[in-house]
Amino acid sequence: MGVCTYTNVVRDQETLGSYDFDGSAHYLHVGLEALGLDGDEIVHGVGGPDGVDAEEAEEGFLGRLTPDQVRAFWERLSPVTVEQFLTGLRTTENVNGDDEEYCALYFADLKEMYGTAVRADAGMTMSWY
Repeated sequence: MGVCTYTNVVRDQETLGSYDFDGSAHYLHVGLEALGLDGDEIVHGVGGPDGVDAEEAEEGFLGRLTPDQVRAFWERLSPVTVEQFLTGLRTTENVNGDDEEYCALYFADLKEMYGTAVRADAGMTMSWY
């Protein structure tokens, strides 16, 4: 399933909020990709160490998003409903009812995080544990 991800919303090197996505990063990534969105970059960020595969990364920094990148992803992510996300996820994974509730909660957190970052004109840093 991959590793767990932890994301900070940051502006001017100040952390404005932190989100722990547990092991849901994999589900978020593939569910968004199934909808034609850049799930890898939305969940894992960009600009991490060269050649690092997000699903194989060791603990530590992996990626970041600038405020402009956050806004661009938010424009594509904000109209997606939980049901649309779950429908996309169902096409790629064998997800049972318990997994769907878990994924829906973390999808809501992902959208909350992006909304918070956009309102604060902030970027994000992503790390793994």
